Amino acid sequence: MKNQDPSPAPIETIDDPEAPVIFAPFLHHAQLMNGNWHLTFTRLQHEFVGGKPKIYAKVCLRVVIPESGLDNAGKYLQSLLEKQTAHDALNERNKLN
Repeated sequence: MKNQDPSPAPIETIDDPEAPVIFAPFLHHAQLMNGNWHLTFTRLQHEFVGGKPKIYAKVCLRVVIPESGLDNAGKYLQSLLEKQTAHDALNERNKLN
C-alpha cells in the first residue's frame, strides 16, 4: 500500500457575483443536530408604528453547515485573527520608532 497524502487536492472556487450578501451582526442561536450546525442570525429593527419606536431583533439569516465545515471555518478565522494581531502589533511598534 502506498503512502497517501491525507489532505485532499484543493478545489477551485468560482465566485458567483449574484450570491447574496447578508449583513447578519448577531448570532442568535446555534444547535447541533444530526451532525449539522443550525445557525440563526439576527439584526436589530425599529418599528415606528405609534409613538415611541420599538426595537426588536429580526431573523435575517439561517445557515446549516456540517460540523466539520464549522470546525474548518473556526480554524481559518483563528488564523486570520492571529495574522491581524501580528500585523497590528508590528504597526504599533513602527509608530513608536
